[in-house]
Amino acid sequence: MPNSFPSTPLFHYASLAEFTAIVENKSLRLFPIDPKELNAVLDLIKQVITNQYPGIPADLFNIDAASQSPVYSFALSSQKDMDSEWSKYCPDGGYSIAICTEQLNAVIDTYNLNFAACLYGDDEKKNFIITNIIGPYLDDYTAGMEQTDPMFVKRIKEIKRNILNYAAFLKAGSFVAEQEWRITSFYTWEAILAGPTDTAPDPLSLDTKSMQIDNATVQYLEAPLVSGAADKVCINEVVIGPNPDMAGAKSACQALVGQSQDGGANIVISESVIPYKP
Repeated sequence: MPNSFPSTPLFHYASLAEFTAIVENKSLRLFPIDPKELNAVLDLIKQVITNQYPGIPADLFNIDAASQSPVYSFALSSQKDMDSEWSKYCPDGGYSIAICTEQLNAVIDTYNLNFAACLYGDDEKKNFIITNIIGPYLDDYTAGMEQTDPMFVKRIKEIKRNILNYAAFLKAGSFVAEQEWRITSFYTWEAILAGPTDTAPDPLSLDTKSMQIDNATVQYLEAPLVSGAADKVCINEVVIGPNPDMAGAKSACQALVGQSQDGGANIVISESVIPYKP
């Protein structure tokens, strides 16, 4: 799975409120992926395990994501002006933002986040699951291995950790046109998965915060993009999305890019070619 940035920019689709938070707070917000998305990946992994290792009960790999997924994600796309992305992330008007690769790379390295392009094809997802998620821990599994054996228990735990590491990158094939990449973290669940001999995670790695979305409290992780108080967010390009008030959206965009690195002097700003749909 690729883990380096492509040569062309990646764009994050954001509402005006999120765009403002990125620029003014100088940070990314990683939100939980949809629990249904995680459960779909779990079902696929269980199917692969059942086929590859029929002696292992698939229920050993259950992860409770009924209310809120333990996997947090910041979504990017190689497509900067796509109808489905506008509809999903900012249906009432928003922006697609190309944050400078240098700052994204720095935040990934600093906070040990995962970064990769998403996989969509059934065969490539199954091959990835076998090679990267379960294979390293079950390749030498034999039907006679006791499931209470400490080594077996440790392997199951490591597979669960791998599932959380990679689940967000295995997406339904119906979304392939979005060409999504993701920055992800599940560190808030490390303590739950950790055994008594494992090193506990640093709780200060990322700040956990919450906000109200559609009358529900949603937890998110905040990842600073810059280290110095005087530093500013670096943006290469902004596309103003379909909007009922294009003049207002342009004005807001100009004000925000003016607060970015170099006063936004070198930022390319354009308008979406997709009409607004009320």
